[in-house]
Amino acid sequence: MKLRNKINLYTAFLFILLILLMNTSIYMVFSNMMIDNELEQIKAETEKMAIDVSKGIKQVNPKDLLLAYVPVDGMIQVLSADGNPVTTITSNSETALNKKNGEYDTGEKSEIITYENKQYAFSSIPIIWSDGNIVNLQVTKSMDTTNEILSVLKIVLVVVTIIESYADLVKRRRKQRPEVIDESIEAIHSEAVRMRDMIEQLLLLAKHDEKWNIEMKEINITELVKESSIIFQNAYGRTIELEFNDMVYATTDAQKLKQLLFIFLDNAKKYSDEKISIYIGKNEGQPCIRITDRGIGIPRSDLTKVFDRFYRVDKARTRKKGGSGLGLSMAKEIAEAIGIEIQLESVEGAGTTVTLFL
Repeated sequence: MKLRNKINLYTAFLFILLILLMNTSIYMVFSNMMIDNELEQIKAETEKMAIDVSKGIKQVNPKDLLLAYVPVDGMIQVLSADGNPVTTITSNSETALNKKNGEYDTGEKSEIITYENKQYAFSSIPIIWSDGNIVNLQVTKSMDTTNEILSVLKIVLVVVTIIESYADLVKRRRKQRPEVIDESIEAIHSEAVRMRDMIEQLLLLAKHDEKWNIEMKEINITELVKESSIIFQNAYGRTIELEFNDMVYATTDAQKLKQLLFIFLDNAKKYSDEKISIYIGKNEGQPCIRITDRGIGIPRSDLTKVFDRFYRVDKARTRKKGGSGLGLSMAKEIAEAIGIEIQLESVEGAGTTVTLFL
């Protein structure tokens, strides 16, 4: 092997090693931050519960009081000193936790536990119960959201490895092989766009357990949709056909509604090359927005699954078209937060229609 080739090979190896070390470090730091944040959050929630139970224990049945605090993806359990459950309340999604054996702790504790191959944030604090005995108030909360965020981060870091590699290829081969430049630049652009989308969805996921900062007020829905469609049309060069008869008003959060529109318009753009239609009107007096594309459509068997996180229709699993499988799940959460009902209709090979009922 020529000395020049050896130097190039050695340099490439060091370059790849450096990227791997850097990305691994980023992942580990972010992972530890996320876990620490989960533990701090569940500890704070448990302490607040303990204070509220102590204050209201004489006025309200403590079991009824705890019902208001049960996590949407976890369990609240009160254990007596002998380790037997005094009361157990679980969310519908985590009923399997009912079978988990609890342990009484004399002091406060916060940790990450694993039960049936699933991770949970766990916090325990001693309190005085209604009968005067000291019991443990224990909160167990699923780590699914955190793990999903970390999964997205892994993909983002891999995409950055890819981008760096293509950039390095352009730098090293631009003189010897000019034909690789266009291909590499196109690949860099494609991966950069994917990474941007992933980061945006990562940030949305990170806010999943925070309170939605919602500002509900009456707005002109027609004007908001017109403004959003113009921005989208100018940004992506796609034709958007707008149809409405009169101005439609509704009480909603304008920014969250815009997020919803962009998610569904982005999906229509990805899976359809033809014009996108938007109708604004009322259905039996209820304000609605209908977005229609003329693309590949969704198989009937997938219609009930597309709002699940990380679920992607098989036909969409291509580097050119496929996303992360997070957009529609985020749309569902945003819609629920501002009281919008989503109706999805699709014919495979003909297109998809999304209707938002405000």
